[in-house]
Amino acid sequence: MIHLPATLESDLDWSRADEEGPFFLDFGWDTTPLHPFNEGHFNAYRLAVEEWNKWKKEGTVFLGRVNGDFSKQFNPSQELEERYREFLLDENLAPTSMNYTLFCANIFSEYLQRLASFCSDEAIPSLIVFLEGLSAENVLFFCKRRFEHIHLHFTHYSLPLFQKESIGVSLSCDNTFDPSIYNALFSSLKELGLSFKCVPEELLNEHWDGIDHLIVDPGTLSETGRRMLYGFEAAGGEIVSTGERLGFSKELLLEEFLKKKKPV
Repeated sequence: MIHLPATLESDLDWSRADEEGPFFLDFGWDTTPLHPFNEGHFNAYRLAVEEWNKWKKEGTVFLGRVNGDFSKQFNPSQELEERYREFLLDENLAPTSMNYTLFCANIFSEYLQRLASFCSDEAIPSLIVFLEGLSAENVLFFCKRRFEHIHLHFTHYSLPLFQKESIGVSLSCDNTFDPSIYNALFSSLKELGLSFKCVPEELLNEHWDGIDHLIVDPGTLSETGRRMLYGFEAAGGEIVSTGERLGFSKELLLEEFLKKKKPV
């Protein structure tokens, strides 16, 4: 990987840009917290992206690297605090550590995708992700709800978000997501050695190709999600409910599904 200095102080004189990539545009966010609402800073980073376009235009370009704690990407500020309060009100959420990290994940992903929009059409804007293992919280933070147009490069542990699997897990909306339900579900699936793919509820119809069984939490299923399940069923899929039955003709309870999948 070729590191290209792209901090606010960098002159963008990249003598190594003629080498083979992939390239990492180092904005310095590892050591200097990002100021997400400073347009002057954003424009400086945008110029770095546009300069990279002049050199390469195509291939993988990494725009950052993170772990699961997005709250450490930013320094506390009055504007950040005000926007967090607005986020809690809009989503009807309590002020918890997880919800603050979720808020920061939203801010960071919006910033990164805005920056990625200045990459050439041939480029693959990417993000390096360091994770130690599977958790429902990280699945929520890194799902396509936030990173649909950014390629995530997992360096240690890959989350079940992009693989083609026959078992799908519908992720409920941010304001109804219960990590305890999903952590228990993931553990049950892993115990049986079952691979699966997690898809945000609102994106199900875009990503259910290849999925035969779709696991849903009936307690948090929205009306939009229910309508999508009818489409999934019509396409030949089977719904698996983690709670009570939902009334579909092709439906199993989770216990029934796991029993069928258990090795004899």
